[in-house]
Amino acid sequence: MDEVWVKDPVEMKERVMKWFKKIFAEPIRRRPTFIDSGLNKLSIDMASSLIVPFSEKEIHDAIWGCNGGKAPRPDGFTFRFYKKFWEKIKPSIISLMADFHTRGKIDLGCNPSFLVLLPKT
Repeated sequence: MDEVWVKDPVEMKERVMKWFKKIFAEPIRRRPTFIDSGLNKLSIDMASSLIVPFSEKEIHDAIWGCNGGKAPRPDGFTFRFYKKFWEKIKPSIISLMADFHTRGKIDLGCNPSFLVLLPKT
């Protein structure tokens, strides 16, 4: 990339995305094919079950399956918080997961990542 000082957040995001797409792009090549590799396969019913919306039980079990006291999420809450206040926050969490299932993404701010660009010296 050219050496330019970028201050505009939108342009910075575009440049970062372009850079990472460039360095992680996979060259087109032939891939091996697997013909009756002997690997286990999903049945039609099992495969279909992977695309149904998350059930309340699945969401609950996933949260309860996590250690409550480990490092907090980016929002600062550990799973202990989610477990303790489950009855109050359950509708919001279930709504979030239903929205994620429908749209395939979680809105910005729910899972932020931070990228720091430091000049080389």
